[in-house]
Amino acid sequence: MLRAFRNKSRGVFSTPLGEDNINGIGKTLGLRVRGLPPGKYRIYLIGWGTLDHHSWGNYLELKAFRNAIGINLSELPETKTLITPLDDPNAADWVEGQTHSVGIVQVESLEDYVTLLSRKDRDASPKPQGGRSVIVGFQIVQIPAAND
Repeated sequence: MLRAFRNKSRGVFSTPLGEDNINGIGKTLGLRVRGLPPGKYRIYLIGWGTLDHHSWGNYLELKAFRNAIGINLSELPETKTLITPLDDPNAADWVEGQTHSVGIVQVESLEDYVTLLSRKDRDASPKPQGGRSVIVGFQIVQIPAAND
């Protein structure tokens, strides 16, 4: 489900990207992309929403997320990138590990699935109750072979 929450986002999220998101209650959310030409790719994943909600608070401040970026993943692995709540409630800058996750993958064939997974981490969240697993957005950038 795609929802728009107007005038509720902050800082770098004060754009349509921060206002629209895919979310699910208590679930690992995932996206798979297939058909990329073989090569190396850098992937950016924004794994939470930034809206203020009367019951759930501000996701950006109060929730931690586990994100995974890989090839042909079927579940969120134990070793994961933990995105911790921002210290800056205005989120003025893009900070890896606070505003987004970054991963590098090697696509071997057109049949490979680039997989992006995100789930709220109840144990690491300052306020574990409430909220949702959220994917706000992602970007896939091919890394030219000369830059390996």
